[in-house]
Amino acid sequence: KFDQRRFDSVVDATGLRDDLRMLPGGQDVEIGERGLTLSGGQKQRVGVARAVYEAKEECDGRLYLLDDPLSACDVHVGRIIFERVVMGLLIRQTRVMVLNQLEFLRFADHIAVMRGGRIVDQGTYDELV
Repeated sequence: KFDQRRFDSVVDATGLRDDLRMLPGGQDVEIGERGLTLSGGQKQRVGVARAVYEAKEECDGRLYLLDDPLSACDVHVGRIIFERVVMGLLIRQTRVMVLNQLEFLRFADHIAVMRGGRIVDQGTYDELV
């Protein structure tokens, strides 16, 4: 069942509100092969929005695997998404993230440092810094 309130919350958290306003047809525009082509950052934010839309306000046992969800976003938008989505809408969910933005590591409960596909160090932010 479609939840407009939830949709609006997710669109705002992922920074897609202005993008939707500019699109012909707004939120109903078709994207993809037969529709509108999105930028890399827009595609990434739409992907995050689709995953987050289903998240519950209470922990429901779901695991969110976010593989570098901020890589195609500029610094400002990435910060907004991290704050509003990762530390906001998904705060009660289990989140496993691959990140290249070191500024967000201090918010992690546990960090695994990888090189060449292997874990070379792990611990809390304070232990690793």
